[in-house]
Amino acid sequence: RQLYLGTLRFFLVGDMPNWIRTVCAWLAEEKLPYQVDVQRGLIVVDWHEALVTIEREDYSGEALLLLYAPITFATRIVPELMRMLLCNTLHTHIGALRIDEQNTIWLRHALHEQALTQEVFLSTVMNLALQTSNLSHQVVSLFGGLYPKEHFQGLPRREQDYGI
Repeated sequence: RQLYLGTLRFFLVGDMPNWIRTVCAWLAEEKLPYQVDVQRGLIVVDWHEALVTIEREDYSGEALLLLYAPITFATRIVPELMRMLLCNTLHTHIGALRIDEQNTIWLRHALHEQALTQEVFLSTVMNLALQTSNLSHQVVSLFGGLYPKEHFQGLPRREQDYGI
């Protein structure tokens, strides 16, 4: 029950959760490139050198859209980098930084689904993508690591498509 068009995978409307249908309509209206994996409940927006993944989670009965974008992969974690990231948080209007066990630096943000509007969603995605792109350039030039798109170039197609 899938339809392929270029690199985008579409599912019949009956298979698609409402939140994915709504978000895809907003992204399409804004002409932002994206990919959908309904089975995994993910949308990945590929914009401004950034890959922003969107998924829906329920926390204590509240529905949240989680947006997260990798800044760099395999970065040397040193005190100077931590200082730079801490100073950058003073100028970060949205998102929270996270470093995982593989030395991947992420920028994450959550939106309450019930209060979500098209304007809030799109501005959040675009701001997260811009911040991620700017931080990627700073971190890679000063501390090394891989840009997200560099990292995903060598992965098997399924992982590359969805930014995970």
